[in-house]
This record gives sequence, C-alpha cells and structure tokens, in this order.
Amino acid sequence: MAQPGDVSALDAVREATGMMLERVVAPASQIQACIDRSYRRKEAMDAVFERALSAAWTAATGPESFSGGPIVELIEQILTRAIEERATDVHVQPEENLLRIRLRIDGLLQSGPVVPRKLAAQVAARIKVMADLDVSESRLPQDGRIRFRLQNRTVDLRVSTFLTQHGENIVLRVLDRDAQPLSLDALGISPQDLERLDVILRRPNGVVLVTGPSGAGKTTTLYAALNRINSMEINVMTIEEPIEYELPLVRQSQVNPKAGITYASGLRAILRQDPTSYWSARFAIRRRPNSRCGHPSPGIWSSPRFTPTARWEWFRAWSIWA
Repeated sequence: MAQPGDVSALDAVREATGMMLERVVAPASQIQACIDRSYRRKEAMDAVFERALSAAWTAATGPESFSGGPIVELIEQILTRAIEERATDVHVQPEENLLRIRLRIDGLLQSGPVVPRKLAAQVAARIKVMADLDVSESRLPQDGRIRFRLQNRTVDLRVSTFLTQHGENIVLRVLDRDAQPLSLDALGISPQDLERLDVILRRPNGVVLVTGPSGAGKTTTLYAALNRINSMEINVMTIEEPIEYELPLVRQSQVNPKAGITYASGLRAILRQDPTSYWSARFAIRRRPNSRCGHPSPGIWSSPRFTPTARWEWFRAWSIWA
C-alpha cells in the first residue's frame, strides 16, 4: 500500500476477501508499475493473439500451411501466453466444433484461448513439426521436445500427443527453469519442516517419497532437494522419464524400454555405480523390488502419484517399513 493508514481501503478488501490483512508499504510508482506489467501486458497479448488468430483463419489453406505464416505466429502466441502466465501445462484439446486451449496454473486447469475447429489440423501439425515428430502419424501416441525461445531465455516444452474421437489431443509440459526456482528455500517450506527435511536428505540410506497429483510440484521439489545435497563429495545418480532439468555433477539417465532400460533394470545397474543417492522419477509398481541384490542400499528418492490409502496398500504389498 502507498497509504497504509487508509482504513476504508483495508476494510473494503477485508470484507471482500474474508481474510486477515498484513499491510506492506511500497511507493505508489512501483505499485502502478506492477499493475501495468500484470494487466496491460495481458491486454496487449490478447490483442496480438486475436490478430494472429484472425490471420490464421483467413490464410487457412490446409495442413500443408503449418510450416510458416499466421499458424506459426498463432502457436507462438499460445506458448508465449502460457509461459507469461506461469502455466505448467498447455492442453490443446480438439472438440466437435472448436479447438480448446487450457492452461494449468497453480495446479488447476483454467480456460484459455478458443481456436476455430477449422484450424485444428494445422495447429497439431505445427506443434509436431516444432517437436520433431512424425506429422503423417496421428494414430499412435508420440512424445517429443521443443526448445522455445522467448525474449532472452530458452524454455523447454515436453510434448505428448494422443488420438481422441475428435482429433489429436496434445499436452505440452512447460519446463521453465527461470519460473521454477530449484531451491528448497524458495518453495515456501516452513523453517521447522525444512530443518527436518535436511536431516532426512542427508541420511546415508532410506526411502523418500514425494507424492501428490499432477502439477503439485513433485518434480520441482525433488530437483530442489537434489540441489540441496549436490556436492563433489557424493555421487548422485537418477533414472528419469524424461530428464526435465539438467543438474551439474548429477549423473542423469533416461528410461528407454526399446533399449531394455527400465526403472527396475536401471536401479540394478546404478547400484553397481557406487551411488550415494539414487532418484527414480517413478517406481515400477508392477514388480516387487529384489532386496537380494548384494549391494548396499543408498538413499532412494521417488515421486509416485498416490492417494493416502493407495500409498499404504502399496507399502504393505512391497513389505516396506519405516
């Protein structure tokens, strides 16, 4: 607030939100600058998006037009809006009469731009070209990656396609290192919990599970934890699907079923690499772990998606005790 003594403004906000307020003093010029960045930038982006959409609609001549022109600008505006609004996922969902764009922000899917159904094929084809996927293949799921340049930084986008009754559904996971601070101190963990977590992370053995729904921050938390302990004195190894952020000193590997590299086989191989800590992005739930591998057990971290009940049943089935 520029005027912390404005009691009427405080009462109005308190009544509208039902929340207790904590006043923070800031110059009026800085407050206005924040408002301009947040709202006027969005209005400008909306105007640019509408122009790109109008041009793409006018120039739509078939799927062969995906390599340039208005469709390219339209896709760039969709991705730019998602990154500027700090979305973690972009859903491109074809429906009977339209192409719906939804953004996952703060863990919740929110409505985004709506594109005419006529442009669905060109939009899907352009995204597949950017991700180096097979444009002619629409029946089978495909996975790819896009390195999207936005102003002075590069943002990685993980692309997944899946055929539905109205066309290819595409989901892009936004991996923006600048927007996701890989530090436990920046994640809002209370000092007491952070102190307890530090003790757990530095134990020489044991299992750490980070659970939660999509968009809850499991991957960000685990990468931040790896950064917390990462040093020249220890050997940290991971097996991931896919590798989302590259970390110095950490030996990162990716699941490759075609080459016979699964979570289970990767774990057995890593145990022979003298690891101090081992991170599996998911547990292979269908198979029980073989505890008779003849190797000392390092610290194992993972991020399965469990409800509390399912988590307990899974522990009982695998015979894991604290």
